[in-house]
Amino acid sequence: MYGGSAFPGVRYRTGTQLRGRTRIDQGTCIVIPRELGIGESERPEMWLFTIGNAAQIIQAEPVECDHGYHPVSVTEPLGMGYSFGSAGMVDFISPLQDAISWLYNSHQANVRKSINNDLIIDPSLIVMKDLKTPDDGGARLIRLKQSAIGTDVRNAIQQLPVQDVTRGHITDMQVLFEIIQRISGASDNFQGVQDSGGRKTATEIRTAMAAAASRLAYLVRIVSAQAIGPQTEMMALNNMQYLSDEFYLMLTGRDGAKAPVRLTPDDISGDFYFPVHDGTLPIDRVALVDVWKEVLRLLLESDGLGGKYDVGKVFEYTAELAGAKNIENMRVQQVPDEQVQDQAQAGNLVPLDGGMMSPGGMMSQLSGALGAQNSPIAAERGRYG
Repeated sequence: MYGGSAFPGVRYRTGTQLRGRTRIDQGTCIVIPRELGIGESERPEMWLFTIGNAAQIIQAEPVECDHGYHPVSVTEPLGMGYSFGSAGMVDFISPLQDAISWLYNSHQANVRKSINNDLIIDPSLIVMKDLKTPDDGGARLIRLKQSAIGTDVRNAIQQLPVQDVTRGHITDMQVLFEIIQRISGASDNFQGVQDSGGRKTATEIRTAMAAAASRLAYLVRIVSAQAIGPQTEMMALNNMQYLSDEFYLMLTGRDGAKAPVRLTPDDISGDFYFPVHDGTLPIDRVALVDVWKEVLRLLLESDGLGGKYDVGKVFEYTAELAGAKNIENMRVQQVPDEQVQDQAQAGNLVPLDGGMMSPGGMMSQLSGALGAQNSPIAAERGRYG
């Protein structure tokens, strides 16, 4: 659509049309085909209609989707009961944003006007040519006439006092901004801006951020239940219905990073559950690391819990959460005793103080036994301490 209305559904004036352009409106509705003369069925059906320039129906055909929904997701998180079209957060914030824009623009225009000096002069006392000389940023010399020499200069030229009546607009803008923050629930700490209200403890900041997150989380839950969940269900059912063998989905992410899995229509058939999600993320990563460190400590100290949970995976997750990357690559591969005996018989492992030594350990002992200053291994050991 080109040259359309900013408000969908509102009939626009024909004078706003552009020559050679066509406005296309498309939507679905439940109709009885026989009543409209578009079919013989007397049962309610979902049909797709396409209207050109808000005057001519150029397409009308039934929609046979398995999900049975209108192909659109609508959410109204701030609705009251069964009301329709309730005022949303944007409706509350938009007038305040317009007021802030007006306050700043008027202040800027007034300052721009007051920058230009308005002077009251007596042409009989000063040389007008010096006053009219363009100001190049340097000092300007304005000469007095012979008749003004020895008199008070303020009687010849004086600047007209200008009062900035819009100075308080900046304060009013701050008040409106605080009202917007209270309406939206996005505090300074939640935006990543440190509050300038004095020193605060980490617990106070964490509590404020948790309260702001819980306030916004309920809006996300409603959006997830009203729009994201049904939209995901429609997408899944459309893939089941219309996906052909020539096209396939590729499973990526953590499970398919090493070997992407090809999904055909037969692999995605079935019934799926789409839970409501609040979209929350870890508010304080440091606090979350402390929680997992405590969990890891309990697993190590408790005999009963150690057998029910994988302590190694808990440790790796805690380390990654703290910022340690690729820690799984540093895992030591434990070799069974039978394999160790086989390697010893093959000559790959030799006993050391009654035990076995790996080839890496043999190299370490060999470099220590050499001990020569000219040994490359000793030189590298001295270089890196």
